Amino acid sequence: MESTLEIVRFRTHEAVTDAAFLKASEEVSAWANAQPGFQYRCLTKEEDGGWLDLVFWADLGAAKAASEKFMAGNGKGEFMTMIDPSTVEMRHLPVRHAMAGDAAAAA
Repeated sequence: MESTLEIVRFRTHEAVTDAAFLKASEEVSAWANAQPGFQYRCLTKEEDGGWLDLVFWADLGAAKAASEKFMAGNGKGEFMTMIDPSTVEMRHLPVRHAMAGDAAAAA
């Protein structure tokens, strides 16, 4: 099995501050951490104001199962209410190569 990278690109609603969004994201991170196959998650904001939510999973099955479970239960949470649903794009890609640097290995 190969690891899977889930990439979700989206924009928040205009009134949402970065600080409020990042705070709401903490609950999603805790939820993801408890899911089978979860490996790593990070959020980044692009220069054009869009967000990327990058989540590494053990395999595609784990990624899809977590996505379905999230939308069934957490889809109505504070995090999701901050996102403009018309802007959401999700992809799952196989990880062909990965390496952690010394700093990541020590953490």
